Amino acid sequence: IFVIFILGFLFYALIAALVGASVSRMEDLAQAMQPYSLLGVLGFYLAYFPAMFTMDSLETGAASDNVMQTFPVSSPFSLPAALMVGKLSMPEVIVAVLILAAFVALVAVIVARVYEMIILHNGSRLKFMDIIKMAGRK
Repeated sequence: IFVIFILGFLFYALIAALVGASVSRMEDLAQAMQPYSLLGVLGFYLAYFPAMFTMDSLETGAASDNVMQTFPVSSPFSLPAALMVGKLSMPEVIVAVLILAAFVALVAVIVARVYEMIILHNGSRLKFMDIIKMAGRK
């Protein structure tokens, strides 16, 4: 559970660092953080939606639960609970943690490529597509 927490924290912290570096004025920060906040809320609801609205998710191996436990946006929210109640086997946990670790590494590479270019950016807030173009240039 500690490893899942650390990986989930790193995943969201790296994205927050990228969003924070893409603004040059404090006034733009609230607007830039909206997609990041929506991503966190989306991850939470994707993780807990099956448990809130279907009894099928209380059974082991529900298809919607299995997808949400391997999807990197929602797995930091759903994996600890599934692990504590014994809903997952050890191979399933290892696969889900490896997928989360791979996405953390991917986000870290993208953030590292872009961060040094945009940290000293002055001017208007960078759009998402501008950041993606910067990641492809280096």
